[in-house]
Amino acid sequence: MRATLYGCVLTIRSSTLMRDRVRQHICRVTAGGMLVLAIRGQQSVTMTPREARQRVMKALRGLLLGFAMFTSWFATALIADVQAKSQDEATITPPTRVDPSTEQLLIGVDAPGGRLWCSLDTGFSALVSIDRTKARRMGIVEAAGKPTPDGNSPFRGDGSARVTLQVGPITMRDQSVIVRDFSPQAPDMDCVMGASLLRTHVIEFDYAAARVQLHAAARFTSPPGATTVPLVFRTNPSVPFVAVHIDLPDGSGRDLQTLVDTGCTYFALALVPPASTWIRERAPTATFPGHADTASGSVHLLGARPRRLTLGPLHVEEPVIALVGTGLVGADDGLPGLAGADDGLLGVGFLRRFTVWIDFDSQAMYLRPNRDIQAPQLFDASGLGFKRKAESYEVNVVLPGTPAASADIRPGDRLIAIDGQPATELGFAALRERLSRAGRRCELILQRGGRRLVKNLTLTTRL
Repeated sequence: MRATLYGCVLTIRSSTLMRDRVRQHICRVTAGGMLVLAIRGQQSVTMTPREARQRVMKALRGLLLGFAMFTSWFATALIADVQAKSQDEATITPPTRVDPSTEQLLIGVDAPGGRLWCSLDTGFSALVSIDRTKARRMGIVEAAGKPTPDGNSPFRGDGSARVTLQVGPITMRDQSVIVRDFSPQAPDMDCVMGASLLRTHVIEFDYAAARVQLHAAARFTSPPGATTVPLVFRTNPSVPFVAVHIDLPDGSGRDLQTLVDTGCTYFALALVPPASTWIRERAPTATFPGHADTASGSVHLLGARPRRLTLGPLHVEEPVIALVGTGLVGADDGLPGLAGADDGLLGVGFLRRFTVWIDFDSQAMYLRPNRDIQAPQLFDASGLGFKRKAESYEVNVVLPGTPAASADIRPGDRLIAIDGQPATELGFAALRERLSRAGRRCELILQRGGRRLVKNLTLTTRL
């Protein structure tokens, strides 16, 4: 806005916003030096030049004040609108990538000191855990471990901290987090975030597109082509269960109550007694060459292959499931990490065949089959287990009576390459897939002490 005085003609020219409020004030001088100010649409007023100037300045100040008030109101309204939209975005798409070790979807979560790549875990209640090494690098101050908000005591070695976390426009201020040592077998995972923390949104896991999206719950409708499955919540409103049915090769079947767990890697189901015992007595099993790492320790697993796994009208043929329980867990002979999971976990081996939407507040899960719905699930055909060593892998399991044992591969051998590809270029998931191609030959280059060895395996079906 600008005001210009030309002799006795004062014209106020506004910005484009105020142009409809232009006024022109015309004056004339009387014989006594007085001014007659004619204001359009009003009666003429006679005054001294000083009074005229004062009146004009007063009018100008009023106009400027009005414009300032309008600008302030407009800015406040704009900020409020942006804040409202950030809290109620129709769709939020956080940065997402696939963890090469676990095949879980990791989302980018920002915190003071850097970005965390977090598994969004539907089986982790409303908790957050951060890898201790990553937390130290980010300057997160660790305190002694404390009970979780859902009343569980901390695991041995756990610490705690309070951190502000940001998922897109969603801010979690002063969030309580668990600080613990993560497994070195999944070095790309910095944290685990309980999916229930984002329950104001419907969470979409698109495994085929490697994408996670958050949809404003108030605007969400059932996706076209998706099947609706009711979720069951018990005493913890952050832990969803579903009913599934399993059919075994001998014709027997059983209904199971399982926790929906996007953090359960590879297996379609991970079952505990009495369900796992019931299956061991009726179906062929094979030892899984490795360990499942949990917050309470490592777990030895048996694999089984039911004829069919059914959830509502949806089913998957011959998936691989894990059996844990008596005689399988090791020295502790128990699995505290699965306490309260009823019959067990519904894992990524089933879920990754669908696009999955989790709606906590409506207590519903929506599933739409993707291109992998009929893809066969492979199981180890080598008898080899590995642990990560620096940026490569070291053999830590050789199962008797398997191709690895026949080839005289030994624990402690270091993997250099597989089928010509350097081991440093492979994540655990890709390595597992290479060793699961039953009927094929596989060339391994190993280092034992100062010697380099070439071992050829003929992979065989074990399950």
